[in-house]
Amino acid sequence: MSTEREKAAKEVFDKVIDALNCFDNTTIDVFTENISRVHRTLQQNFWRMIQQMAREYAKLDENECYDLRNEAAVKWCKRITEATNDLGMPYV
Repeated sequence: MSTEREKAAKEVFDKVIDALNCFDNTTIDVFTENISRVHRTLQQNFWRMIQQMAREYAKLDENECYDLRNEAAVKWCKRITEATNDLGMPYV
């Protein structure tokens, strides 16, 4: 990571991953409850990020680069990517 923005983004990513590393749905529930409350452009940016991550994650299926711990997520991302391949997330 070279820029300050990339370092900050990596720190946020690490914090989210750390928060998800538990056996309850608290983090998921908080994200779910709050995403629709932020500015609509930020909502679109959030979903653009999810879309980009899903498209990249779906590629793991090409080489069967998964196991039982993440197989469902890889296959879900592949199906979502195939179903929405023609839909973009423009910055408005």
